[in-house]
Amino acid sequence: MTLQHDPEVDSVTTATRPCPHVTHELSNQPPPRVDVDELTTHVCLVEGVRRFDAEWALDLLGEVGRLVGSASFQHDAELANSQTPLGRAHRRGRVPPGLPPDHR
Repeated sequence: MTLQHDPEVDSVTTATRPCPHVTHELSNQPPPRVDVDELTTHVCLVEGVRRFDAEWALDLLGEVGRLVGSASFQHDAELANSQTPLGRAHRRGRVPPGLPPDHR
């Protein structure tokens, strides 16, 4: 909230901005999954890797699992999913014959 002086009225008025309406607090949400090794917490995934003779990849998959479960990765994933996709035309440059100029 900011205070603005109105010289015509010679009084101080308040300029307010709309605030988001808070209705209640959510208490049934799971805690954030951060600092979790996403490979070792999924027993079926480790079992599948072993069953298909890919144990040679467990070290690399473990690194990826720790990266994906890190707080910074989860934050980046949340940011990526909060952005609205932008529609862009694939055509660039010259407009093909027969199309109006606004179809670029």
